[in-house]
Amino acid sequence: MKTLSLFLLLASLCIPVFSQTLKGVNFAEGDSVEVKIFLDGNLRGIANGENNSDETTNASGMVGLEVASDKSVINLAVNIASSIDSIGTNFGSIVLNPYSGRSFQSGLLDVRLKQFPLHTYFSVSNLFFKTESNRETASILYYGASYYHSIFSGDVGNNKVEAFWETGLGFRHISGNAANNSDFYQEIFKTDRKFFPGLEGGIQIGFNDLTAGIQVYYLLDGDKDQNINDISGLQITGGVGFRGAFFKGKAKKKE
Repeated sequence: MKTLSLFLLLASLCIPVFSQTLKGVNFAEGDSVEVKIFLDGNLRGIANGENNSDETTNASGMVGLEVASDKSVINLAVNIASSIDSIGTNFGSIVLNPYSGRSFQSGLLDVRLKQFPLHTYFSVSNLFFKTESNRETASILYYGASYYHSIFSGDVGNNKVEAFWETGLGFRHISGNAANNSDFYQEIFKTDRKFFPGLEGGIQIGFNDLTAGIQVYYLLDGDKDQNINDISGLQITGGVGFRGAFFKGKAKKKE
């Protein structure tokens, strides 16, 4: 209930926008450069079938800068309102979804190119991993590169509707005190693996300022005894996002 309330509060502040996976693709036209400062609200969760505790879903609010030309769209954002400070179960909701950590300690750089439809992102999240007897800081690095393709983009009545899919590679790396404390890390994950490469892909549908998406991850298991529930193997996450720009302007490129 708290995560839903946070999301609705953030959405009520907003008006057009994005995040890794939950955003439309808005390139500028002609020789202009469009700049936006935005608020972005997201509610995301992992479908793991084991339980539905609060830790399977996380809400976040971001403030960021978007710079769009006719060739690329670059977004730089910082998480300023997170529903999660620490986590002790269902680690997939944090490890799979970028910028899912503590407020002001998680951020995202997201780049989309037009001529070659490449989507790449880099993100970091800091938070606490916890057990019944201990708590340690953890840092998670996220990187992905995907090919994306528009399914539909146009106006339906007075509404802008779009849909696209993407597929590519994704990587996750866990570091910090939680990873350096081998006994603590083994207690949580039952393995010493800290780097998780694999495949990712997804589909998004946008309706005006609201975007819904499903993202599929397949992080490689490695040895069978190193499989980690909610992280390695096939995992599916879903979410909704709403973005509003409270400043935007245009500038012409220099000759």
